[in-house]
Amino acid sequence: MGQVAQVQWLPPAEDKQSTQGASFQQGIWWGISAAQGRRDSMEDTFLGIPDLGRPPDNSMTLAANGHERQQQPRAEWTGTSLFGVFDGHHGDDMSKFCEQSMARTIASQPCQDVQRALVESFHRVDQTARSIEHKGSGSTALVACVRQDAIFVANAGDCRAVLCRQGEAVEMSQDHKPSDDFELERIQNAGGWVEMESSQDADARVNGDLSVSRSIGDFTYKQDAARSVSEQIVIPTPDVEVFQRSRKDEFMIIASDGVWDVISSQDCVDWVRRKLGRTSDLEDRLNEEELNLSDIAEGLIDHCLAPRPGLLFGVGEDNMTVILIVFVKSYWADRTKMATPRV
Repeated sequence: MGQVAQVQWLPPAEDKQSTQGASFQQGIWWGISAAQGRRDSMEDTFLGIPDLGRPPDNSMTLAANGHERQQQPRAEWTGTSLFGVFDGHHGDDMSKFCEQSMARTIASQPCQDVQRALVESFHRVDQTARSIEHKGSGSTALVACVRQDAIFVANAGDCRAVLCRQGEAVEMSQDHKPSDDFELERIQNAGGWVEMESSQDADARVNGDLSVSRSIGDFTYKQDAARSVSEQIVIPTPDVEVFQRSRKDEFMIIASDGVWDVISSQDCVDWVRRKLGRTSDLEDRLNEEELNLSDIAEGLIDHCLAPRPGLLFGVGEDNMTVILIVFVKSYWADRTKMATPRV
């Protein structure tokens, strides 16, 4: 969430944009759903790409002159699945730009150092976005690269990724709020200010306006030519976390802040776990289409959309996007077979 938006007191819009897929090479299945909810417009966008070495044709980066420029993905990204949630504010121009350009930008970077590639990609998308008609909009951004051995999560803003590891919620990203000590210091050093009622104010706003301290776009807060890209009032620089994959991993959830405003990370994991049901035949149910992960993602959104009285407390009113990624057990069995030497 960024600037204050208009909220409908009528029942939320029930239409959802949903999709699902699988990557057997990575041992994952996923379901995605996004809903406008009670907002006047939809400003969230998302990505779900099975193989970053072969991103879809409509994923591109704009050149500095504003013309489309196709970028060829590097072959070394083959075998990396990419997921992303982009939560726009003050319009959907910037979130749509992230959706269109982030995959190609990442895939054009050398992947020997994935963390560096992700940081550089966020910076490049932000810089390139200056050349489009952005109308002063901005967008938080969270992307996750799922590889055979590890998961890389890059976050700028307050979308969140959560891993379920043997039933326990492991937060894979940190929300960037203006009231955080590190964020507050940078904002003030850059000449900005934060409006808040207390030192832990969850509703703190940059210059009384923006509720996040990192984002793509929001160029009003990135005007100091004497400061680097990571020293501005608001910055596009993501924190990048790396998690080694484990047999204990059950699933991960990536969602925009509209979801996390309503439900805690652990409660969300518990809810999804109940909906997934038995683990003994989970993969069989996925293969036989008895279990639909996009249906579960839709159900989580419905669970988080507040009834009318809940709006008085300011929760359950936002756009919501959910990506549910399930890790299947056969992946580890196949890896063990491949690692066992022939006699």
